[in-house]
Amino acid sequence: MDCVTVVTVSDERAAGPDRPTAHITPPSGWLSDPNGLVLVGATYHVYYQAYPNKSDWGPMHWGHATSSDLVTWHHQPIALYPDADGMIFSGSCVVDRNDLLGFGPQTLVAFFTRHHEGEETQCIAVSTDGGFTWSRPRRDPVLRSPNNRRDFRDPVVFEWVGESGEPEDTWWVMMLTAGPGVEFYRSRTMIEWELLSRFAEPGADAPTLETPSLVRLADDEGRHHWVLTVGWMEGGPETATAMKYIVGEFDGRSFTPGVGSRFRPVDCGPDFYAAQSFRLAPQPLWMAWMANWRWARRGRRTSWRGVLSLARTLGLLSVDGQPLLTQWPVGGSAGAAPSTVGSERASVDAFGSTELPVALGAIFVDVGVVSGAVGAVVVETSTGECATLEWDDRELTLRVTATRWLDGAASRPMTTESLSRLARPIVGPCRLVIDVCTVELFLDNGLAVASLAFEPGSHFTSAHVRGAIASW
Repeated sequence: MDCVTVVTVSDERAAGPDRPTAHITPPSGWLSDPNGLVLVGATYHVYYQAYPNKSDWGPMHWGHATSSDLVTWHHQPIALYPDADGMIFSGSCVVDRNDLLGFGPQTLVAFFTRHHEGEETQCIAVSTDGGFTWSRPRRDPVLRSPNNRRDFRDPVVFEWVGESGEPEDTWWVMMLTAGPGVEFYRSRTMIEWELLSRFAEPGADAPTLETPSLVRLADDEGRHHWVLTVGWMEGGPETATAMKYIVGEFDGRSFTPGVGSRFRPVDCGPDFYAAQSFRLAPQPLWMAWMANWRWARRGRRTSWRGVLSLARTLGLLSVDGQPLLTQWPVGGSAGAAPSTVGSERASVDAFGSTELPVALGAIFVDVGVVSGAVGAVVVETSTGECATLEWDDRELTLRVTATRWLDGAASRPMTTESLSRLARPIVGPCRLVIDVCTVELFLDNGLAVASLAFEPGSHFTSAHVRGAIASW
């Protein structure tokens, strides 16, 4: 049955009416890329690019938040600080289960990029208390660019175990971006690394890639593939930043695109960037920064800036013989978070407009799309900003239009629009999540996703679903 179910999440964790309740935001200052996502015991750890002293990009730290359910978040002290050696850019965390570094078999190791005077090198820090405090066992980088590239950053490290499972078939892999490509390195010590291979799309016109990720996923027919994602510095509409993915195979040394595979947008909206997947989680999960470098530093000056997306489960669904990425939000009516405080139901005409209770905090909405029809989500904020996310199940399109106010006292509206092609008519479940100033729409099992976030200092005053049978 076509319907909309609204699950409200308590907003008692919010520090103000303009702060999302089920998303990570910084206690103060700046937040951007998620880093070092890892599950330790029953606790999810999320680190992120942070500058706690100002709500603008600056000397980068690693901020830190923890959760047991991926919806209720708790701020922790800053994990890593910049120093005379440079700023702390993005990276990842692993467990040194074989005690290669000599700090114990449960030691967490953070690999991160040190940015100093135009040079980017890869360094390590260790934690022996489950990720709450960190130290640097060595000041020297573990990896410098062999080609002296200026853009050489964002290491993602994971253990590769070959089919034999023998020690000689096991090593650590580091992937990172190097200019317009991705490079893969190997180590058996975590300290000494050798170059294995380089991957770049033939004819790719992106001048710089960053924030890579590589995750193994099963499709709906049980076949496994590797999904490589990267941030394109100028890969979105009107030269905005964007994330793209490509499906292929990885053999521990190199990545090979699948037959007919190509780079595709990860998200059809403007605000989903630098996604990173969780290590040691029981299912494939990732989170991203809900912003875009085109306007991330041009908003109102407030005490904080930046929000991470909800955690999303990842999968692959075959359409016309091609495995395509799917994303689905954690939380809501299917496996509701512990903070759920209740649900209500009502109904309206299928082609009417349903107003959603935005004042209640985060709401998870199951949307029943009318086959072959046009539907939309329309939101307006307290500061006059607005957005429309419109799907056309006949023409197979998803259009996202947003108007924002930028540049503080000299503010002027900027309207952006993107039009994406749906892979097929919408036949699977759809979900909408609205949380104070963020919108995340998941269509057709998450085959098409659109995300956007408005600046701090504003909150939604109205939100409507139209062209769908709605009940809550």
